[in-house]
Amino acid sequence: MARRRMVEDIFESSDEEDNIRRPRWIRERADHFRDLDNKDFVTRFRLSKLSALYVLEQIENQLEFPSDR
Repeated sequence: MARRRMVEDIFESSDEEDNIRRPRWIRERADHFRDLDNKDFVTRFRLSKLSALYVLEQIENQLEFPSDR
């Protein structure tokens, strides 16, 4: 009985708590082409920068984004 009451207290929320929004943390995207040299780029992505650019050129017309952000 006490355990059930404790669980109910934990999951109970007041109207005030429901109206408070948590702050969003928006980080800048890393620019791996600029930040990494070719050796580190290959280590991370298993492609050279040149190969990655080639693949991106091949698929650029097929990429779709929900917004322009």
